[in-house]
Amino acid sequence: MQNEASTIKVKISSEVYKALYSFQSTNSFSVEYGGIIVGYYDATEKNYVITDITWPQKEDVQAKFRFVRKDHAHQSIMDDLWEKSGRIKSYLGEWHSHREKHPTPSWIDKNGWRKKAKEQPNYDISFFIIVGTEEIRCWYTNGKNITMINFNE
Repeated sequence: MQNEASTIKVKISSEVYKALYSFQSTNSFSVEYGGIIVGYYDATEKNYVITDITWPQKEDVQAKFRFVRKDHAHQSIMDDLWEKSGRIKSYLGEWHSHREKHPTPSWIDKNGWRKKAKEQPNYDISFFIIVGTEEIRCWYTNGKNITMINFNE
């Protein structure tokens, strides 16, 4: 994923890429799904690498037009990935689904993203993916500006 006007580069693991596209092709989109995005910054390649995502957990709120991550299991999964990776993998952002062909973030999404980016302890930016019925899109923010970037494996 790279925006021509930006220096932000993101590589997505084939496992995450396949999981999101599999979800997209098999899901009815009757309720929104979501979770966290996990990965690391590769200083050698000068890009972010998305390695893992979490899926909705028992205590999360899933409704037709809303996903709210409430379950503490996401943090437990993140902690486990961090430990098993030798403290390399960390939180990069959030993902959720929209029942629209070409997803666009709502004002609720944008406000939430800005807030999460300001709370981000690991990096200066956070990533956000929305899985639509026909397209998957990705954005990043530093807590102020929100920029869409191309989504490629």
